[in-house]
Amino acid sequence: MYNSSIPILQRYLSQLTGMLVQAQEHLTVNETDFLRSRLAPDMFPLWQQVLITISFSLRASAPLAGCPIPQIDFHEKSFNQLHHDIQEAQKFLTQLTPEQFTANADAIIYHQAGQAVHEMSSSVYLQHYALPNFFFHLTCVYAILRQQGVPLGKSDFDGFHQYN
Repeated sequence: MYNSSIPILQRYLSQLTGMLVQAQEHLTVNETDFLRSRLAPDMFPLWQQVLITISFSLRASAPLAGCPIPQIDFHEKSFNQLHHDIQEAQKFLTQLTPEQFTANADAIIYHQAGQAVHEMSSSVYLQHYALPNFFFHLTCVYAILRQQGVPLGKSDFDGFHQYN
């Protein structure tokens, strides 16, 4: 479970950092207005999509390692504060060990999704809930940034693709 989660979460939190750096370099409005942009009126704004992405990296990993989930302060934040939260999440992920995941491999994870409470095996939790939600919110960040004119491409999202 460690190899199926921690390296992936760390990699894509790094990609998130890179996308936010590019956004800062291409600001055409003030930072607050930019971070309040959203894909649709009933969707979360950019700053909140970033925080939810970060939060899902913690929500995905901590239960699988048998740890309490570190809490994130969910209030409107600046780019610098968002970068700080990503760094803190990365620091937490770095401290987790494969042995913690092995010791909790058979754990049942109880979690809340909106108003629903679920009980899942650790593998189902990771594969069917936590990682898909992490990537959903990361994709929303990418889409908002593109919508706002940040010149991102697939390589900025995954770090693998190259186009000339």
